[in-house]
Formats: sequence, structure tokens, C-alpha cells
Amino acid sequence: MIRRIAISTKYRKETLIVLTIIGFGILILYLKLLSPENVFGLLRKTNILLVLASTIVNVLYLSLYGIVWWYVLRNIRIRVSLGECILGGYISLLGDMVIPSASLSGEMLRIAYGMYRLGINGSVVFTSIAIHRLLNSLSFGLVVILGFLGIILTTGTAGYNSLIKYLALAVIAILLTLLGLFLILNSGRIADYLHRRGKARRLVKFLRDVNKCTTMFRRNIIGTILTFLLAIARWMVGALIVFLLFLAIGYDPGYWKVLFAYPLYGISLLIPIGIPAMIGIMDTTMITIFMILGINKSVAVAVALLSRLVMTGFTILYIILVGSFFGLADLLSEVSKRNKH
Repeated sequence: MIRRIAISTKYRKETLIVLTIIGFGILILYLKLLSPENVFGLLRKTNILLVLASTIVNVLYLSLYGIVWWYVLRNIRIRVSLGECILGGYISLLGDMVIPSASLSGEMLRIAYGMYRLGINGSVVFTSIAIHRLLNSLSFGLVVILGFLGIILTTGTAGYNSLIKYLALAVIAILLTLLGLFLILNSGRIADYLHRRGKARRLVKFLRDVNKCTTMFRRNIIGTILTFLLAIARWMVGALIVFLLFLAIGYDPGYWKVLFAYPLYGISLLIPIGIPAMIGIMDTTMITIFMILGINKSVAVAVALLSRLVMTGFTILYIILVGSFFGLADLLSEVSKRNKH
């Protein structure tokens, strides 16, 4: 039973329905202003086999989230099943979609999952998730830069001055992540500082527990590098899903453009406005970035719709089925009940 973990962001079903309708309204208004032509013509000639291939790649993409977490736990000498970590990653991703709270809901579910299903100490679970999120953020910035370099090397610099602002966002993300890593890796010093002043005894104990974990993680250099490379690989696999959807409608934008765009519109999930799966917001951001990259608006809209089908519709159905099969329904139900009170 979950007695202490509850998601702080509270949404009634009626509110979620209203926010979902608002999201669809934003998308419809955007598409009306955009006036894309031939979208349904593109969708009618979609290569179904490539769409199915994208769903298979999506399963790998979803699983990599839990695999990276498993490696983080191994690096701090916590031995748990790889399958259980993959399930924990699934439940976290599902929480982010159906309980919108700037990705906090998914992590609260993962903390509950780690503590009550895997039996891991709370401070250890928190530390592993914090390290995981920081590595994910750092890899985000580097993948955007990698995508930009790929675009320049394959197509030249002409017409891409507008992308500089996105590079600046990637650099800021890297700097903020490095600051976060510095703070978490120096949690022991922060604990000593607070202890000398006789303040926040519980926080001091928590930070010292965190420091034990981060010290082990920092000493495992090979494991840390491998974990980081897997985090980068996950972004690249995610971009491959969208690239396959482009190919499915008979358009090849170049993988580097997709790799550059994919992390950028994905961060819209962090905006705390409460729309499930950021319907409307992420779609308009995705279409806009692809159009900036020179992709035809009808093609961008068609791929955005297919992406929703694969990366939202299929993902939710897949995780619910897997979660039900492995007995995660009770955990989801308990956290959901506490979220209503």
C-alpha cells in the first residue's frame, strides 16, 4: 500500500476532459490558420508496413527509458531486475501522459514503484531518478547540437540562421544540467554545511544518503559513460520513429533534421498547463519546427498526426496492456485515488 506518496497536482476527470478539448481546439485552430493542403491525400497513400515498423521501434524507445534507469541503479550498487525497471519506466511515462504536471506525476509514480514494488530506500530511488533526469537533460542538449551539425554537414549553412535560437536553448539546458549535477554530486558538502549550523536535520540525513549514492555513481566511470550513451541513444531511437513516419508518406527529410527537431518539440511536455499529453501544444510546436527546417506544411501536419497515433495512442494502449498483465493496476489505482483526495 502507498501511504506517503501522492501526486501533488490534482485534476478531476471533468477538468482533464475540458483541458483535452482545449488542446484539440488549439490544434484545430492552428491547422485552420495554416491551411495545409493534401494532408488526407498523403495519409491515404501511407505505407502501413513502415507505420507498423515505427510502433516496433517505439517499443524499444519506451523500454530504453527503464533500461537507462536500471543502469543508473546498477551504478549505485542496487541490484534489481531489468524487467522490473522497464515496467517502472513504462508506468512513469504513462503517468506523464495521463496526469499532466510537467513530468512530475510520472516521477512520483516511479518513486512509489521503486519504494513499494522494488523495496528500494526512498532516498536511493530519488537519487537514481534525479541522476536519470539530469543525464536525460544533458543528452537532450548534446543531441540537438549533434542534429544541427548533421544538418550543416549534409546540406550546408544556407537558410539555417533561424536555428541558432534553438542551439542557444540546447546550450542553456546543458549549463543548467551541469549545475544540477554539480549540486547533486556535492550533496555531502551541502549536508555538512547545514549540519554545522544545526539546521534541517532531516534534510541533512537525506542529503547524506544521496551523497552515498552519487559517490558510488561517480566512481563507476565506465558504467556512467555507458548510461549516458544509452540516454543519447534513446533520443536517436525516438527520432527514428518520426523519420520512419516521414518515409511512410513518401517523404525523406533527412534523419539529421528529425534528430534536431525531435528533442525540441518534446520538451513542451514540461510546460505545466495541465493538458494531457500536451495535445495541441506539442503538435503545433512540432509542425512549426519542421516548417522552419524547410519541410512542406502538408507533410509536417501528416507526420504530426501519424506521430500522435503511434507515440501517444499506441503508447498508452501498449503500457496499459503490459501494466495490467504484470499487475501494475493496483499501484496505479492507489496513486490515482490519493491524487483525488
